[in-house]
Amino acid sequence: MKSALSIVAFTVTFGFSVLLIGLLFGFPQSNFDYTKSTKTNCYDQTRYKIERLINQDIRNGERRDSMIRRFERKSSEKMTISEYSVFVKRYVDKSERLNDSGLPAEFQESWREHMKAWRDYSNFLNKQKYGSFSNVEFNDYDIEFNNEINRTWYNTLRIGESHGASFNL
Repeated sequence: MKSALSIVAFTVTFGFSVLLIGLLFGFPQSNFDYTKSTKTNCYDQTRYKIERLINQDIRNGERRDSMIRRFERKSSEKMTISEYSVFVKRYVDKSERLNDSGLPAEFQESWREHMKAWRDYSNFLNKQKYGSFSNVEFNDYDIEFNNEINRTWYNTLRIGESHGASFNL
C-alpha cells in the first residue's frame, strides 16, 4: 500500500510541476501545421497540373512547327495558306482536347480564351483557301490574330505562375 501511495504522490507531483513549468515558460508547440500542409499539397498539385498542360501544349506546337519545316524542306515551292492551315488546325484540335478540369477557374478561363484565339486563327486560315483577301490585307489580319494569340498566351502563363507554376520557355 505504501508503494502504491508513493507512485500516486510522485505522479501528482510530477504532473503539477509540468503544469507549473508550462504555465511559466509556455507549453511546447508542434511546428507541424496540418492546414498549411494540406494547402501546400493542393498548391503543388495545381502547379503540377498547370505545368503539365502548358508543356503538352508546347509539345503540340513543336510538333506543328516540325511538320511545317519538314514539309517545306520536301517541297520546292513555298507552302500555301491552304497547306499551312492544315497544320494549324491539327495543332488546335489536339491542344483543345487537353484536360483543364480541376484547375483554377481563372486559369481555365484564360486557357480557353487562348484556345479560342487559336481556333479563330485556324478558321481564318481555312477561309483563305478561297483567297478572299489581298496579300496586304491577309498580312494585316494575320498580325492581328497572332497578337491575340500572344496576348492570351502570356496571360495564361502569368496566371499559371500566380499558382506556383514555372515554365522553361
